[in-house]
Amino acid sequence: MTTPHKLHQTLPMLAASPNKDEVDKRARLVKRYNCLVGKPGKITCTIQKQFLMGFMNKHEVESLRSVYECVIAAMESAIRLHSTDSAQQ
Repeated sequence: MTTPHKLHQTLPMLAASPNKDEVDKRARLVKRYNCLVGKPGKITCTIQKQFLMGFMNKHEVESLRSVYECVIAAMESAIRLHSTDSAQQ
């Protein structure tokens, strides 16, 4: 059995607790992502909850934020392109 001291050494470093502004930014990002991509599955929901609660280390938070921003930008660009193409036809 793992002793409490060894267990503590195996736990991941968590990002500092996010302040209200950071929590709001993350919530808006997740909401926009879900709006564009669709209803998240069970695993995606779990990851989003961890992202929103800050239950990730700072590198994971920044990496996931970058993925969300990239997907949102790509989807919005595709929507604009599609609406431009539709208007020209």
